Amino acid sequence: MQQSQSHRYSTQLRITRLILKLIGLFGLMLSLTQHFAFAGAALTGQSNTTGAACHFQIQSIQVAQALANLEQVPQQGWKTVTLPDDWETRWKNYTGAAWYKIKWQYQCDQENQPVALLIERINIAGAVYSNNELLWKDKSLVEPLSRSWNMPRYWVLPATSIQNQQNEILVRVVGVASQHSGLGKIKFGQAEDIVNQQDQLVFERRTLFFINIIITFVVGTTGFTIWLFRRQEKAFGWFGLTSFLWVLFAYNIISTIPIPFTDSILTARLNLVFLVGYTYCLCLFAWRFANRHYPYLERLLLLTSIIAIAALLLTPINYLERSLSSVFFYSGMVFIFNCLFFQWIAFKRRKMDILLLAFIFLIYLLIIVHDFYSMFY
Repeated sequence: MQQSQSHRYSTQLRITRLILKLIGLFGLMLSLTQHFAFAGAALTGQSNTTGAACHFQIQSIQVAQALANLEQVPQQGWKTVTLPDDWETRWKNYTGAAWYKIKWQYQCDQENQPVALLIERINIAGAVYSNNELLWKDKSLVEPLSRSWNMPRYWVLPATSIQNQQNEILVRVVGVASQHSGLGKIKFGQAEDIVNQQDQLVFERRTLFFINIIITFVVGTTGFTIWLFRRQEKAFGWFGLTSFLWVLFAYNIISTIPIPFTDSILTARLNLVFLVGYTYCLCLFAWRFANRHYPYLERLLLLTSIIAIAALLLTPINYLERSLSSVFFYSGMVFIFNCLFFQWIAFKRRKMDILLLAFIFLIYLLIIVHDFYSMFY
């Protein structure tokens, strides 16, 4: 009788594992859709947009470093750029503010047509002016800065300030060295078209991430709760930690408010610490899920993770960009290694739940290949 109950409990636990992985697969599919939608979304920064009776044309885009009086528009030092613009390629290790000047023309056969401006991103914070009239500004233009780097925004321009010949948009951007500060792509158009494009961008770049975060948190909490009641099932504890660290890392993508008691540099450091922790816990979760222990490999992984975190926290600001890039690359390589290594584990074990997890990792590999292809082609 006792043996029968033990067998039944073991079967229920395996079913619970399978259901948990199916929920994770559903969340992954949402993430997969998000990756492909994000890669496919594009705005034309310098092109003509023709509506039924209106014509918009960007004539020039220029940038200049801000003066000591940040609110004063510079009179000289302007350089022509294309959008999106990353001022790190022009002003190495520059922390401060810059002005972007966009001159554009507007011709419309019908009077009083609503005209709108769409800005894909402002990295990190900024203020927008139309023909010297303030349209909008971030809540905080000093540290800790607001975060507009992944927030598409649009404004319906005041009809009284728009001229049929030449108009000017000024964007004051406040950025930080190592954070690829600058201005994203922009577009002018009729208000209805711009609103539709902004809704699409918000869905692709924010809503899908938010859904992914919610599902990850719920699934991670489920796994962590299972571990609390059955401590010998360590895989679920590692799964919970993996999920929580991913939530902390992904929150940076949608957050528009500064983290209390931090600045932009510290936020960037902590965000990569979460990523290193995520990849470490992901490996331990996968190996424990397959009931596998690799003492030497695990010690090596722990040592390299500690070194990576120390480099993130201790690197001086002048070398921080290289440190961030290196740690991000390290985390990506660990992630890819785990996805490939687990295929070999699944081949050896050939159990349903392990094969399902291997399938999920295989999909992640396909996402990575797609992203690399999108970057270079």
